[in-house]
Amino acid sequence: MKHVQNAEEDPGLKVFKTRQKKTKRRKTEELTNTTPQRLVFSTSRVLRMNGQPQLAKSLAQVNFESPSTSSYNTECSFSPSEALSLILDRGLSKRSYQNLRNSALEKKSKIFPSYNNVRLAKEDCLPSPPEEWLVTDGSAEVTLQDLLDHTTRRIFERVGVNHEVNEYRLICKMGRDGTTDLSIYKQIRSDNQEQNVVSESCFFVTCLVPLQLSGETEANEKVLVWKNNKPSSPFYCRPTRFKFVKETSEVLVPQTPRQAS
Repeated sequence: MKHVQNAEEDPGLKVFKTRQKKTKRRKTEELTNTTPQRLVFSTSRVLRMNGQPQLAKSLAQVNFESPSTSSYNTECSFSPSEALSLILDRGLSKRSYQNLRNSALEKKSKIFPSYNNVRLAKEDCLPSPPEEWLVTDGSAEVTLQDLLDHTTRRIFERVGVNHEVNEYRLICKMGRDGTTDLSIYKQIRSDNQEQNVVSESCFFVTCLVPLQLSGETEANEKVLVWKNNKPSSPFYCRPTRFKFVKETSEVLVPQTPRQAS
């Protein structure tokens, strides 16, 4: 078996490093007559024989068709929406997510999208522009029509649009729930009224949950487009109104969410 001298022990390597660029080009003229693929293969082989298998493996993964992105693995990457779900499920802060992404980039993996793309995906989850929300010091709500339209659009983005269906029907349910013993903070109200400690320690929310989206074709055939397989899961709760108020019998009276004007 032919022995290849270690590059660190090769005296010719030290001499080569001290040569001028013109001399180096002349010494390597024979290597420029071959293809890049052959040159990379030969270099990887020499690196392995000199005890540098990791460097040889990295060099062998070079993609000559796309050199700008060849060193990064993008085959199994998160979409901005999937990354947003990961952040919400794991309770990650912006800094924690960025540190996670930077660690992946150090391993030459673009599995996580930039936080700016995640922020845009988060804004796309809003049912309407913030200017159209009804927000006060103690409550906030969106119009029911905006929430229904946004819910339907998000379902279509997931399952696609069936052009054979002429009319769609979205079936939902609504519920209300409250909680107490929340932390109290000294905040100044915009209307200069006194802080209501009792109300601010309680929280009451009204949510909408989509159950299924169906349609009907011209031949009067019913088509099931989408169905909620977990109708009791909190992940499908879409808040339409919340308010800092104590849960009483008067509050529990069925209320119709604000309609679009």
